[in-house]
Amino acid sequence: MATVSNNTEMRLIRDALEGAVGPANAAKLLFTALDEADAEMDADPMDFVRGPLMRILSARLAPEKATELLTLLEEALDPIGGITIEEVGFEDSTTMTRSAHAPSSGPLKVLVLSRSNRLVKQLEVALGPESIGAVTAKDETALSRLEGVLTPDVVIIDGQSAADVVPAALAKSLGTDDGRLILIWCSDQPAGSAVKNALEAHGVDAVAIPRGAGVDPLIDYLRAQMSMD
Repeated sequence: MATVSNNTEMRLIRDALEGAVGPANAAKLLFTALDEADAEMDADPMDFVRGPLMRILSARLAPEKATELLTLLEEALDPIGGITIEEVGFEDSTTMTRSAHAPSSGPLKVLVLSRSNRLVKQLEVALGPESIGAVTAKDETALSRLEGVLTPDVVIIDGQSAADVVPAALAKSLGTDDGRLILIWCSDQPAGSAVKNALEAHGVDAVAIPRGAGVDPLIDYLRAQMSMD
């Protein structure tokens, strides 16, 4: 059975969203819906569209536009003719496609320090696996194995599902390279705050993104890095 993490179905959903609301907004909508879905990550894509994603669309768009976009997404997953992406008139629509913001030198390399793979899956679904190549380090052993093997463009520290790494040791490790962007996702959570304080104490520059700020800053920083490559 197809699942939300299935690349083929999610490519169709992402393409439809990008054509209607633009790549940046599409990524934010998808990430937020996946964040809300939680246990539904392995749900059928159509159930995901009609459930978590539709709830996010309804919260962010006018009712008629949310319904129109739902129809478009259903058609994308189960085409039977009728409405097309070009026929949906959103005020902030754009003709950009994923290729317009994908890094020319390959996927953006991202190291995620987290106890689970959930954040990596969310980012790959929201931005597209061809645009972002993310790996998870769950503890100090995994982190040490990646050193010298992976040179990430961005390091994301998951303050909501913290990796099993001592904050001071992590700060010391990250302080050896000034060329990468460091983001602390959910910096207002206890684990995120502890890492933030440790990085500041070691003079390591990092961008703190509190949970209350939503996903928009996280996606914006990643897309900005993509455009720099």
